[in-house]
Amino acid sequence: MATFPLKPRIPVINWSHPLAKGLVFDMPATEGGGSPIDIVTKLRGSNNSGVSWIKSPFGNALSYDGSTGKTTFTTIGSQNSLSQLSLQIISYPINKTSGGTFPRLFHKGPDARGYWDFSLDNGIAGFIWQGECTGNSAGQSGNVSLTLSSWYNTICISDGLTTGTGWRHWNNGIEPIYNAAAVGTAPRLADSSALAIGGRTTDTTRAFTGYIALIRFWNRILSPQEIKQLSVNPWIIYRKPMQDLT
Repeated sequence: MATFPLKPRIPVINWSHPLAKGLVFDMPATEGGGSPIDIVTKLRGSNNSGVSWIKSPFGNALSYDGSTGKTTFTTIGSQNSLSQLSLQIISYPINKTSGGTFPRLFHKGPDARGYWDFSLDNGIAGFIWQGECTGNSAGQSGNVSLTLSSWYNTICISDGLTTGTGWRHWNNGIEPIYNAAAVGTAPRLADSSALAIGGRTTDTTRAFTGYIALIRFWNRILSPQEIKQLSVNPWIIYRKPMQDLT
């Protein structure tokens, strides 16, 4: 179970903080109603009817129904111009088989073959962090079974599907024992595809059932010390004072 302070009510990125370097997307889901905002680009996402708001132990969060629920950011193409990538997502998975197989917590890409995403393995209920270029093999890290209906603060890194660090992730500060791992053969290229949270960009299959309280991306690989800091306090990247809490 993830444990850390409440999120600030109106988060403002502290761009002088070392952890803000390379930050390209940050959706802290603090609104509590309407559609969420990426506080880096100031772009607002679009929720469909399968998305609602809840109160989490950390503040507001988005709830996805595992059917039609999805938040879409339509102009986040720059986040795919990455030779290196880090992701942080705070989630509460409820159902490992919603939408069929491998429900997507998020999906970025034009189709099912040119993408990167974070999903649940419907067989073991473990997280899978993966990416694939059309015509090239996937990079992937999949971990042992998770406990459903529990909060996870997950941080992932990838070196762009080339050799090197490959695909790795940490749940609540702990790197799991992987049951699946691969290194792809080519980096992602820039595209103008949408970013979908709670499902795939292309359709409503493989939809996620559960809650998401934060999702953010960097165009660099976080260091071990940075991963540790964000595992303890995800909101450290925001400006103080922190007393204005949800």
